[in-house]
Amino acid sequence: MGSEFKALEVGYDIIKFKFPTEFQMRWVLENGPWSFENNFLLLRKWERGCNNRNMSFTMATFWIQIWGLPFEFVSKQTRVDIGNSVGSFVVSDKKVSSKQTKYLRVRVDILVDKPLCWGGFCIEPRRREGVGRL
Repeated sequence: MGSEFKALEVGYDIIKFKFPTEFQMRWVLENGPWSFENNFLLLRKWERGCNNRNMSFTMATFWIQIWGLPFEFVSKQTRVDIGNSVGSFVVSDKKVSSKQTKYLRVRVDILVDKPLCWGGFCIEPRRREGVGRL
């Protein structure tokens, strides 16, 4: 990352990372989640007015996979709906490549201060118009 990368402890378990370029910072933020020594590393962009007392680390962004979705439901709206059902929809793969014919990927923000929910979603055979929760 170059000699300008810096890490500075600014509070208890809060570290401020400084990247040499905006591109590198965005890449790190957009390609997580990350872990360090088997610990989940929550990252947030530093904003004007932030300090170690008013920063909240309760959200994390994850890629989720949607398996077994019938072809007629492979749409942007279905990905948004499922993403919002799991957490808060961020983005999905723009194109479904031949490698991804088995599943779709959706990026979502999820609250991490609560346990993750086990379970999933399926298409209800009697309801052809939407997605139902298990």
